Amino acid sequence: MLSLLLASAVLAANPGHEAAIGDKEVAIDFAPGAIREYYKAKGDRLFVRSRTNQWYRIQLNEGCLARFYGDIHFMEVDSGIDKRLEANDSVRIENRRVCLVDSVRTSVAPPQVDSNSPLTTD
Repeated sequence: MLSLLLASAVLAANPGHEAAIGDKEVAIDFAPGAIREYYKAKGDRLFVRSRTNQWYRIQLNEGCLARFYGDIHFMEVDSGIDKRLEANDSVRIENRRVCLVDSVRTSVAPPQVDSNSPLTTD
């Protein structure tokens, strides 16, 4: 009971972060030009903006971007015939690194774009 109360207090102290990332898995239609911007966060997360101006947080498999330095300008998706990026697909980043997608969720703009974003790059 005490741990439940403590968890509620922590969430109440940080309400913006929970609302900043969607609570359901989604898919991104991935036609040429579907993703306009890519931003790497710490660990194996990316924030991407679609051509419809929707932001997404993509969680990749652990360790995939561990030694990846620099900006991301290109990402190829291996999603089969449906042309959608979703969990369990694989992506090739900058034509050299293949990662598995663990999660795709809607997001607000990351702090690299919006200085008032409730998100961090951690």
